[in-house]
This record gives sequence, structure tokens and C-alpha cells, in this order.
Amino acid sequence: MNKSETGASGRKCKAGKRALRRLRMSAIPAITDPDHSAPAPLTRARALGLSLIRDPRDLPFLKVLAWIFLTLPPGAALILSGVWPSWWFAAIYLAGVAFWMGPFVLLLHNVSHRPFFKREHAALKAAIDWIAGPL
Repeated sequence: MNKSETGASGRKCKAGKRALRRLRMSAIPAITDPDHSAPAPLTRARALGLSLIRDPRDLPFLKVLAWIFLTLPPGAALILSGVWPSWWFAAIYLAGVAFWMGPFVLLLHNVSHRPFFKREHAALKAAIDWIAGPL
């Protein structure tokens, strides 16, 4: 009997051996992680997006950025201009901010670590940092 077969009390560790045997005999599950498979059909919006960014896998981030720019700035302008200075509209705006917070933080993290836009459109990164960030 060697040390690996005994427990703390010096007895054989049968439960550990059984668990190890079950682990060896269990089947390895299939990998179900998403991968970059065949591209979707090319539309005008997708072609425009692909002309701006470096990596086609970043297209969902560009979609998130477009939705942020389409929803949050108009709401902020309406609240700050006094056109709709009601508390319920401010609550709707804050709900939109909370909704887009997670995807925006992921987008900002990704953009901070590697180039997002092509060299000729690199100035658009400033829009992420200085316009979308404070919203």
C-alpha cells in the first residue's frame, strides 16, 4: 500500500478510488461554445460596418455602439433641454443606461486592448471614449 492509497488515518481511501474510476469512465461532453462559423448574408448595414472595423468578429460590438448612439443621446438631449423634464422620462432614460451598461463595458474593454476601427477611421474611437462613455 502506498501513500496515495491511504487517507489521513492511514486506512485505504476507497471513496477516492471510486470517484477517480468514475471520472475516468465518464464521457467528455461535446463542446457547445459559440464559434465564428459561416458569415451571415451581406446587407448594406453589414457591409458598412465591415468597412469600418478591422475584425469581422467585432460586428456585434458595432451594433451595440449604434444602438447606444441611437437611443441615449436623444434622451439626454430631451432631459437636459427641458422639453421633457419629467421624472418618469428620466426613469426611462436611466433604465436605458442600465440596459446598455453591460454591453458597453464589454465593448470598451475590448476596444481598450486592441484596435477596433481601421486606421483610416481610428478617430471614431474618440466617439466611444468621449461621447458614449459619459452618456
